[in-house]
Amino acid sequence: MVPKQHVETYFDASNEQIAAIHDLIKQGKQLIDEQFAPDGYNIGVNVGEYGGQTISHLHFHLIPRYK
Repeated sequence: MVPKQHVETYFDASNEQIAAIHDLIKQGKQLIDEQFAPDGYNIGVNVGEYGGQTISHLHFHLIPRYK
């Protein structure tokens, strides 16, 4: 399930939305593992201007990392 209701930050999202995003992150990891076999990951979310958020909507970064 992809959450479709707009929320500005992680802290504005409901528990159900965060759970759905968590499931998508795990699915994304599985796909990346199968195709690219990274050595690690970073999962990131920026909150607020001073937290690095440049677009006013919640989104996560799933970043594969390699040795």
